[in-house]
Amino acid sequence: MIYAKVKRHVYILSELKYAILALIIICLSGCSLGAIKKAQSLLPGKSVVVLPILSDKFNVQHTGTTVFSNWQYYHSVPEWEINRYIVATVKDLIRTRGKVNLLDIDISKIQASAIRDDRFLAAITGIGFSNKQKNKDMLSSLGKKAKADYIIVISPIGSEDVYFGSNAYIKPGYGFYQKTTFGIKRALLYAGIEIAVIDALTGDHVASTYMFNHSSLSVSGYEENDPLIEEKINRDKPIIFEHIKNALELELHELGMLSSNW
Repeated sequence: MIYAKVKRHVYILSELKYAILALIIICLSGCSLGAIKKAQSLLPGKSVVVLPILSDKFNVQHTGTTVFSNWQYYHSVPEWEINRYIVATVKDLIRTRGKVNLLDIDISKIQASAIRDDRFLAAITGIGFSNKQKNKDMLSSLGKKAKADYIIVISPIGSEDVYFGSNAYIKPGYGFYQKTTFGIKRALLYAGIEIAVIDALTGDHVASTYMFNHSSLSVSGYEENDPLIEEKINRDKPIIFEHIKNALELELHELGMLSSNW
């Protein structure tokens, strides 16, 4: 994602700035890789609490030929129980291939608080962010109560529109995204998932990894304030859930919480 941001604006940089930019990318990549390797060495054999904090919003977003044809909205899907699905999926993966001990504890209070506070999401993500003391205290309080070593925070993440080449930003979480250029439409269903490893004693960030899974939508897409949205999201729910499951599996494996099974 860092590379994509750089690529769009690289034409305004001098040769000196190219060199500086390359060094920055190398440093950031090294920090990210180092954090992942640290997690891989720390997590196996440890006790963890899983804290998913996705909202119940199915995003619907359209980017048109001009900004005047852009629109977006969301549809609430509380019946999906998305966070319950994530916990169940993680439990199943750890039961069959786990290298950690998953603790079962009531997370409802901190989960509700975190979902309501957008700043909480920014505070627990990786490079470029720092955990505010309030959030550290909240997380460490949960960790101490559970007698856990680490808290695994699972949150929504968005993406630049690198797939369709526009300057739009696909909203964090899951849903439908469509790009229309001079009457040509392309659409996808997606789920963006980030996993952050938090030290349960201090509330400090240890490592993060993320994945933005998507698939082309070949059947009827969504329209602005679509009257058929209920029918369509029920049709597309299995695809979204599969994207989430695949993201969780690969990310947990990358962090050292799952053994290889492929």
